[in-house]
Amino acid sequence: MNKENIKPDLYQKAFDEKSLFEVNIPSEGKLYPTDNPLSEGKLNIMEMTGKHENILLSQKYVRQGTQYDELLRQLVVEKYKGFEPEDLILEDKLYLILAVRIYNFGSEIKIKSLFAGILGNLF
Repeated sequence: MNKENIKPDLYQKAFDEKSLFEVNIPSEGKLYPTDNPLSEGKLNIMEMTGKHENILLSQKYVRQGTQYDELLRQLVVEKYKGFEPEDLILEDKLYLILAVRIYNFGSEIKIKSLFAGILGNLF
């Protein structure tokens, strides 16, 4: 999953090719009806912007527990072919959320403890 593998559909000329990446879903599309865009086993996803990050912080979506569905609804290009996040099996949904995170922010999470300086002096 990297930016070199970007393959946007021709119908998506409105999007810059550099802002899309292709994700192969774990189910390979085998669990979805043939008329569903998920049956192809791959989705094209846009890079996140500030607007998309705000979805994750929106109290409305957080209270409803729908922030990740709404994020995928906005980022998946196949929404124009009838994609709905609610159609995803749990494994595919979690994989897509993780793929969006890795693509936009990298695969490493650096955590610095608030107590590192205090505890470091004790030992």
